[in-house]
Amino acid sequence: MEKNSSLWKSLVTEHPLCTTWKQEAEGAIFHLASILFVFVHIAYQVHSITFAREFHVLYSSLFKPLGIPLPVFRTIALSSEVVTLEKEHCYAMQGKTSIDRLSVLVSGRIRVTVDGEFLHYISPFQFLDSPEWDSLRPTEEGIFQVTLTADTDCRYVSWRRKKLYLLFAQHRYISRLFSVLIGSDIADKLYALNDRVYIGKKHHYDIRLPNYYQLSSPDLSRSPLTEQFRNSRQHCNK
Repeated sequence: MEKNSSLWKSLVTEHPLCTTWKQEAEGAIFHLASILFVFVHIAYQVHSITFAREFHVLYSSLFKPLGIPLPVFRTIALSSEVVTLEKEHCYAMQGKTSIDRLSVLVSGRIRVTVDGEFLHYISPFQFLDSPEWDSLRPTEEGIFQVTLTADTDCRYVSWRRKKLYLLFAQHRYISRLFSVLIGSDIADKLYALNDRVYIGKKHHYDIRLPNYYQLSSPDLSRSPLTEQFRNSRQHCNK
């Protein structure tokens, strides 16, 4: 039986027709593999170009000036995604959108409103939701109290809340870095709030931020951010 099987196998293998079919099949497989490789390579290049363009701008404008090494930024970038927001589309809706991410605007302009009333704009390299992020503990949940709408076509880099906290747990340096960035972003908003209050009552202040009058009241409790803002103002006034 084994002898017959070996003889049959030898005939099939050495037959000219079978040999030709085998060669054609191998050639077709190689050709398909080559096409697949080229397709994957092109797709990877396109993705790499897009990735490099969006994150290069963010690194050069926000992280590099702080002396953040490129490998550290790469670790941060790998936990994020680049998102497109078309004009008049909402990033968050008042009373509806959950606070489950943290985002930085890379291009375009975001309009912040409450009950349909304009508050202020968010410009590139500012956080979209730093006040919301700072207002919650890692285990808490919350809802946006304002609406954020794309005033133009926008691109932003976004981190999911849980994923970012996991990154913080793994890299304490990155956690401290984001604390500085978020604190600075909120301080900028507080400065803007201060200017709006002095201008007059016609302007609405951002309800996401501490009330301006709380900053000058010694009887009310002070958060670390408010205290930091107060100290920075005193330092600037010297």
